[in-house]
Amino acid sequence: MEETMQNEKRSRIDAVRSFVSCKLRVQINKLNDAFNRRSPESKRVSLMIFGTIAGLGALFLMISPFVSDPGRLPPIEGITKPTDIYQKNPMKHNEAQQLIPVGKMKGEMDGEFEAFYIALDAEGKIYINRDPSFGDDRFVKSSGWVTITNEEFRAYEKQLHFIRFKQKGLTP
Repeated sequence: MEETMQNEKRSRIDAVRSFVSCKLRVQINKLNDAFNRRSPESKRVSLMIFGTIAGLGALFLMISPFVSDPGRLPPIEGITKPTDIYQKNPMKHNEAQQLIPVGKMKGEMDGEFEAFYIALDAEGKIYINRDPSFGDDRFVKSSGWVTITNEEFRAYEKQLHFIRFKQKGLTP
């Protein structure tokens, strides 16, 4: 039953397509006959006028970005960017709150097992988190991320094993 409905839909689409192409062919043939009935001089002038108009249009499109007064020209829409479409992305956070992942540190320190994530902010401060969330907002500043000094980081670096985050891409 589903196949018959699809076949009917296809046949309707084919019927509309053939009707439109037939009407379009008739109109093109009328214009072609009208153009061919003209004298060679008239054909030459018509083609020169059409070519001049097309050339001026192309020239207008090339010059318009360099003109300093955009109010004189008719508005031309720009290319739509994904940020224009998805302006309010709930997963995107303020850049100041976003941390840059560096890696993990694991190992034994003072007789206890230590493991935590390391990240930097835009100012270069070092943050650690012993229990981060595993969602898209893992590297957004929150109460779980604690600031440490460079000296504390060096102390951890001497005693713990550092595991660098692998970047997604072609390089190993």
